Amino acid sequence: MQYSNMIERVKKEIFQPEQSNLLALDGLRGLASLMVVFYHCAIFLGFFSRPINEPNPDAWIMTFANGFWSGIDIFFVLSGFLIGRQLIQDLHTRQRLYYSAFFIRRSFRIFPAYYFILLVSLFLIAPL
Repeated sequence: MQYSNMIERVKKEIFQPEQSNLLALDGLRGLASLMVVFYHCAIFLGFFSRPINEPNPDAWIMTFANGFWSGIDIFFVLSGFLIGRQLIQDLHTRQRLYYSAFFIRRSFRIFPAYYFILLVSLFLIAPL
């Protein structure tokens, strides 16, 4: 009985977004993740490995992307705040923390993107 109740709760939490989500902070976290992706693309494309004294038509990209390393700090701070807030709200409403539901919910958010990146890496990057 308790197991099926937990499954129903997890389904509700996965497929129905919280009404109390802070959409502005979620958007800022998404922007921070795009900053990190752009910075890594600039590194892998070699924009930061060119000599400084050499004329470079792509210098604006280096100048633009140079500050994007801070996106990882912004992303982790906001993620810690938003995930911690979910745990505290869960504790406040249910008077108990359900770690299994929390980890199942997190895995349904993280693993699809993880496997997508693995597939992209396998088929697009690995053949190079």
